[in-house]
Amino acid sequence: MKLIHTSDWHLGGRLHEQDRTHEHEQYLEWLINLLREERPDALVVCGDVFDTYTPSNSATQLYYSFLGETFGNKLCGAVVIIGGNHDSPTLLNSPSTALKYLNTHIIGQARENLEDETVVVKGNDGFPGLVIAAVPYMRDADLRNFASTSDTETANPANREAVLRYGFKARYAAAADIARKAAPDVPIVLLGHCTISSARVSDEKSERSRTIGGIDSFSGNSLPAADYIALGHLHIPQAVGGSETIRYSGSPIPMSFAEANDEKSVVIAEFDRGRNAPVNIRTSTIPSFQKLVSISGTPEEATSGIKELVAGNSDVWASVEVNEGEGDIRGFWNEIDEAARDSRVKILVKHDTRPRNFTGGIAGTEADDLKTLKPEDVARRRLAEENLSEAEIEEYMGMVRLAIKTMDEKDEETE
Repeated sequence: MKLIHTSDWHLGGRLHEQDRTHEHEQYLEWLINLLREERPDALVVCGDVFDTYTPSNSATQLYYSFLGETFGNKLCGAVVIIGGNHDSPTLLNSPSTALKYLNTHIIGQARENLEDETVVVKGNDGFPGLVIAAVPYMRDADLRNFASTSDTETANPANREAVLRYGFKARYAAAADIARKAAPDVPIVLLGHCTISSARVSDEKSERSRTIGGIDSFSGNSLPAADYIALGHLHIPQAVGGSETIRYSGSPIPMSFAEANDEKSVVIAEFDRGRNAPVNIRTSTIPSFQKLVSISGTPEEATSGIKELVAGNSDVWASVEVNEGEGDIRGFWNEIDEAARDSRVKILVKHDTRPRNFTGGIAGTEADDLKTLKPEDVARRRLAEENLSEAEIEEYMGMVRLAIKTMDEKDEETE
């Protein structure tokens, strides 16, 4: 039996306001070709299919087109998709009844009946060859409910953390146990969307919203025994705790400049027949669909780096950080903008991290003087430096406007 493991597509996501549809299109086309070549018995997608709760029409069209082509051409036996913290459970679950007829199983959120999270995958002979326990992203309330503790027991913060950790361990153990009973003599695969404490995180900006009830990670020892554990949530492809059979597939494209040099991949796991049979793990490297480059140093070094990229005459998105040297940062930003003008190089991020120079780190455009900018302008430019969707930026800007309005009203009362 053969399984392909992928996750964290983040369809509809943007990088510093840049549309990434072309990257997602090319990735899904690449994945279709991999399915055509490998013909797996199952494809598992471990959460964060979309980047936001309200993905664009183009993002949802990519998703359904991929599923349609997969089953229209019979490229794999079954597809199992779990919800991640970025996904809307309602959106994912809405077509689940119809998709079951295409052997696509969607578990967007925790089910009351855990048997609904178990998928038995049959081999070419028609007999069970693999069983999948699919656990979606578990929120605070999900873990509390599963721990079945009273409000009194969870009143103390230390007790609340213990309850959540117990709920996490018990929840995954129960899912694995039910799957094992559904198909006792075949390999078991456990799916999850969570952070395991021994795993590597790429950076705090792109891997946001990781905290569950104040807990940012769970121990790998909390996971039950399984022939293969397929995880989503973290963007670096990696084996966890030195175990080749506990893996994050990682995101298929870099989610921030911190991941620019990471090699992206999907996992291919092949299982022999029978329980506790050997598992062969290999990865397939995903091509880079958009070149990202980070440049740092003095203004002179950064200018030289940009000019070198321009001379290369290829499509590049660049991040520029000035962390050494002296001089007026405004003139420097103008210089590198001019160097990149009418070229295939786009400068998406500009940072001045030199000591006691805050102005340059805000915007990096003409008139970079905080005294000339309105509070909303400063906030929007600061948010543009984060890996946020347009919807998330607008949500934050709403809070900024409310805060500004409140302060203005208090100032009027004082006067």
